[in-house]
Amino acid sequence: LATAMLFHTNFASQNELLHFEKDLAISGGMFVLAAAGAGRFSVVWVLSGYNRQRQRDKEMVAALLAVENQFSVEVRLPV
Repeated sequence: LATAMLFHTNFASQNELLHFEKDLAISGGMFVLAAAGAGRFSVVWVLSGYNRQRQRDKEMVAALLAVENQFSVEVRLPV
């Protein structure tokens, strides 16, 4: 917003007006993002989803190993 107010002051020039409006739109989008949060598009959401999936994978491997250990047969070879 400060960029728009400081550098784009000549509204008689169509180019200056266009860049002023562009800066206002960008600052408005950043304000909405800061106020509402990024939701599903945030880095925190992506990483937490990755961590949840990794935890489920670990639990699945642990369950499979537990089942495998129940049915495993120990073989001892003579020395």
